[in-house]
Amino acid sequence: MSVAFICHDGQLYGAQKSLLELLQALKDYPVDACLCLARTQTPLINELEQMPHVQVAYHQRVPWFQHDKLPWPQRAIRLLSLAGNVLFRLPKLLEILRRHQTQLIHTNSVVSLEGALAARLLNIPHVWHCRELFIPQNPKLVPLLGKRFTRWLIPRLSDRVVCISEAVRQQFLPLPPHLAKKLVVIDNPVALMDVQNSHKKNPYTSEICRLGYVGRMSSGKRFLDLLEALAIVLNAGQTRWKLTVAGTFADAAYEALIKARVAELGLDDYIDWLGFVYPSARVFEQLDVLVLTSANEAFGRVLVEAMRAAVPCIATNSGGVVEVISHDETGWLYQSGDVAQLAALLQTVISSPQVRAHMASRAKALVDNRFLPTQHAESVLALYQALLPSGSRAAHRFHKPHRSQVRGSGWSAVLPHLALLTVALTFGAFPMVVKLLLPALPEWPLGMWRLILPGLLMIAIERLWIKTPIARWQESAQMMGLGMVGMFFVQLASVFGVKYTSTFHASLLMATIPLFTLALGFIQKNQGDASKAIPQKVLGMVLGFSGVVLMLSGSASGKNGLPETFLLGDFLLMLNAIAFAWFLIQNKPFLKKYPPFTVTAYCYAGAVLATVMLSLGGSLNLWPVPGVFELMQSLKTLSWVDWGWLMYLVFPASIMNYTLTNYALKRTSADVVSAYVFVQPVVAAVLGFLVLQEPITALMMTSGVMVGMGLMLVCGLWPLKRND
Repeated sequence: MSVAFICHDGQLYGAQKSLLELLQALKDYPVDACLCLARTQTPLINELEQMPHVQVAYHQRVPWFQHDKLPWPQRAIRLLSLAGNVLFRLPKLLEILRRHQTQLIHTNSVVSLEGALAARLLNIPHVWHCRELFIPQNPKLVPLLGKRFTRWLIPRLSDRVVCISEAVRQQFLPLPPHLAKKLVVIDNPVALMDVQNSHKKNPYTSEICRLGYVGRMSSGKRFLDLLEALAIVLNAGQTRWKLTVAGTFADAAYEALIKARVAELGLDDYIDWLGFVYPSARVFEQLDVLVLTSANEAFGRVLVEAMRAAVPCIATNSGGVVEVISHDETGWLYQSGDVAQLAALLQTVISSPQVRAHMASRAKALVDNRFLPTQHAESVLALYQALLPSGSRAAHRFHKPHRSQVRGSGWSAVLPHLALLTVALTFGAFPMVVKLLLPALPEWPLGMWRLILPGLLMIAIERLWIKTPIARWQESAQMMGLGMVGMFFVQLASVFGVKYTSTFHASLLMATIPLFTLALGFIQKNQGDASKAIPQKVLGMVLGFSGVVLMLSGSASGKNGLPETFLLGDFLLMLNAIAFAWFLIQNKPFLKKYPPFTVTAYCYAGAVLATVMLSLGGSLNLWPVPGVFELMQSLKTLSWVDWGWLMYLVFPASIMNYTLTNYALKRTSADVVSAYVFVQPVVAAVLGFLVLQEPITALMMTSGVMVGMGLMLVCGLWPLKRND
């Protein structure tokens, strides 16, 4: 089998060490391994030179995590950067994977997104190795797309999620059963080390207790807690100890903070700074006790390494640590942040060589038969084999169709885009027209008449003139059901949403439809639009939506000079976007069998039925909506201008738009159809400037350019260059 491993960094930290040991163990198995590394000239490369069975390729990563929570404007910039990274970096990785004829992608850490996206685009299995605690325990590892959405997305972009501890697995729960079964706990591999603990031959006569800290030093690792605890030990008169620190600082600012605190506490003569040391066995040879102060350790690889070298450990009672150490049995645990408790444990181990020696033997006995690389490799290989049945090559996944097969030719390719452009222009004016009509026709009657009038007309045309035969009555019911849920909700939510928010903001929120369309397509693996997607289609979606995010950030901060947004209106319009995306996806199968007008008419029939039932309930005072009489009375007060606006909403913005949308949907994919929604904010901005005196700013123009570029990518009008 051909497996590509995606590695985000070339330093020899825990994730890279575990990957190296997996690759070394897989040399005895029929695995054609290719390591795609995001950085060159790193220590990891030196180690890979000893593994000729592993091919090495270089790509650029697509990071979607950050170290600190950023304010919204900076976060918007990072989102734009994410879109650019996907656009310009992912194609190179796809080319590497095609050349390698990759059958399965194994991403070594959740901090990089490129492996998951590439697997989706190539339609091959994806294994995501989750080695981090990021929801919500680790404040220094912040998902750019938000913690909840990231937690929701990772299992859906993976065929298996390998969790290095039960603590890591628990952060994704609760999940539906079909997603929960994707989460698999497999311990990290830790190779046996040749450690010569010569200074421990007679531990009962040892004069100095050699304490150790191995790993990076940062605020998240809480290294300062160790210094404060050692100051308490020193002030209590205990001086028979030395601290050996093997690791690097997260940044220069934190290094300066630590060095200053060491001087303040008078610990300079008690600490030896070694810097980064590899292999770590050279450090463990010098230690009597290892201290791990991190509160967010997903596994605690350094603990297993130390215990295997007969070095007992003091660690925090959190994360995956408790799955490795049992307090007072195979080590010592303390509550994270409790410096006094840590100091008490340190005083005990410093003054009791016998206790240290006894705990060292018990710790070593525990790990000697666990965490072996061979065990890890067998578990991972079994996972691969479950995802890749014997003999499957799926060569067709890498077949590049001829351009004419993808884009069509002549007017047959142009007409769907003209139809979608017309829809975008008329829908772009929708918020402005609703705002102009609402003073004369309140939101409930407006939304209901916008469903009833075009619905009755389309039903009459379909039944009296077109008369398309439907194969099964269940299909008629399903199309009507789509109308009752999708079209009915979309129309009412859009009217209410426009009322409670600004015109410009309404158009922005409606433009989120492509994101939800693509997300739903990814979730439904059998959906043709997702499985047949080409890279520029997804990249265009990301770029276009980033333009919308840029516009939204300016509006939210008040830089556009528009009215303040309101939570209710925004929420309704976001639900409107989700419902319309779902409507597009679900309508596709029916459009393959029946004419667009017929499908639209049956959907409207369901929406009209739902509206009539709602109005009848209002007449019976079952719910606070206009009854039949109030609905009829609402039309009597309209002026001729108001009637003109209402007819615009009934015909161009309803009958014509839904028919043209279904016409285009039958001839292209749902995400291409939804991409034209990106044009609507531009139309709304122009009309808002001309009619409602809303300003057009540089921010809006910049985002409009991004929207246009995304649209060109999605429609194939600006194809990515390829070398194959």
